[in-house]
Amino acid sequence: MKKIVIIIIALLLCSTAWAAQNKKHSFKDFTHRKFVNVDAKEFNNSEIVGTCFYQEGDPDQDVFPAGMTGVTFKRCNLDNVKIPAGNFVVTEGWEKCSTRSIKVQNDLEDWILDAENKPVEPVSKEFFIEKGISIDPKDIPADKIEGAIK
Repeated sequence: MKKIVIIIIALLLCSTAWAAQNKKHSFKDFTHRKFVNVDAKEFNNSEIVGTCFYQEGDPDQDVFPAGMTGVTFKRCNLDNVKIPAGNFVVTEGWEKCSTRSIKVQNDLEDWILDAENKPVEPVSKEFFIEKGISIDPKDIPADKIEGAIK
């Protein structure tokens, strides 16, 4: 019995060392910031928790350095961010990350996109419904609205 307890403790210590929380990149706001020119060692084999890496514009943007591996993301905003192979994003449960593809459409609103980068619904869906604005993508104007709405 003593051996089993020691083995379990050793395994827990090893798993903690494998994915130690990345204090430099956890619980931060890196909206619009890119790390492509940063040494991948700053990220490798760590756990990043509660950080926003959101990128405005096109989906699947390169944000992280080439060669980054062994990173686990928990409770992070990874909207419009491409995650390099060899890393893990929690997508279920209370530690899930946001991994939506979002883009401003001709109505000047952010819309969630499908796998083909076509708008599905507005990010502010509840607001649209409350104000009686269509949430149907076919009602997005064909031409971009010019000027500020007052």
